[in-house]
Amino acid sequence: MLLLHQVGSVKIGEVVRYTVTYTPSHDRILPSPEFLYLRIRNTCAIALRAAFVHGPYTLSVAAYPSNFNPNEKFANPRRYGVPEFEPMLKAGGSWTCHLVVPDDIRQSAGTGSHGYFGNGPEHDNESVTWVIEVASQVIFSASAGVNYEVCLARDEKSLNLSSGIPVVGNQAQIPQPGRVSDFQQSLGAKDGHHPAQPKGVFSRAIHVKVEDTAALWNTPELPGWDEGSKQRGAPHRAGAAVQTAPQVRKSKDSSRVPKKQKKVHLVVLTHGLHSNLGADLLFLKESIDAGVKQAKIDAKARRAKERAARQEKNSTKEPGTTGKDPSTTDEPQKVTDDDEEDEDEEVIVRVLHSISVLLAERVKIWG
Repeated sequence: MLLLHQVGSVKIGEVVRYTVTYTPSHDRILPSPEFLYLRIRNTCAIALRAAFVHGPYTLSVAAYPSNFNPNEKFANPRRYGVPEFEPMLKAGGSWTCHLVVPDDIRQSAGTGSHGYFGNGPEHDNESVTWVIEVASQVIFSASAGVNYEVCLARDEKSLNLSSGIPVVGNQAQIPQPGRVSDFQQSLGAKDGHHPAQPKGVFSRAIHVKVEDTAALWNTPELPGWDEGSKQRGAPHRAGAAVQTAPQVRKSKDSSRVPKKQKKVHLVVLTHGLHSNLGADLLFLKESIDAGVKQAKIDAKARRAKERAARQEKNSTKEPGTTGKDPSTTDEPQKVTDDDEEDEDEEVIVRVLHSISVLLAERVKIWG
């Protein structure tokens, strides 16, 4: 059975990341497979293998468990599988690998007298998640695009269903693939009334999260644009007048205390000769984000430890303070803790996309 079929195209410095979650209890076919079959094809013409100077039209693909950390030793590789990758997927070529389903979450065919199929309702939320990445290897041209196809199936034969099924009743029963744009909601759909329907997903057991280059690099978002995005995302009525200037806020909004502006530490990454935005620089960006996240956790734990030490010290010096009203002692401390958290810098990492090919052209001109 074909579970997932996605197509797309990547240009210089672009990468697309698919986060695929498989929930065996939602699969209508039991028992659960030991592993799922993944195939990624470079759908460009084979003749483009010779167009190296204009391309090259190659891809770098990888698939690994979501809990994989390259900086730590991976535990239980037999249960979760090991990361697999192909750094040189040429035009017209394909790459296949197995995504292991852990044995502790697989569903059996039934439990007989219990009255339900599978392992029971207590195992309904068990799932496994993999990350599939497709990165462009184009280094010489800003206009060249590499087309690809991602297929995920329960068995190897179902991977060929993406090429088409014999015509039945004058209609070709071809599963329609999904694209990156199908998983991106418009600004007017952010309220949830018009959710985007995932295309190319053929089973309720599969949940897909698609992130393109812009989504990966724009996380976390710059602070201070929440109100503007809400105004831009508001629906526009057909008979509404066009506003040339922002409206003056009402009096009730004027009494609102303005939110304290956060400190932002902006880190700008620049690329080298071959515009490696999707590999080295993306790894560096995510490493910085992970380090900042861990630093915030450590700082919060350190402040809590210092706060507990101060409270213990005050209680030993002033034994009579335990009978005081807690509203007179805890509130100032709470405000102080919030102020300490506001003093932390928000580290945001961005990259320069506009000079992807300019450096290579300068080298050609200057020799």
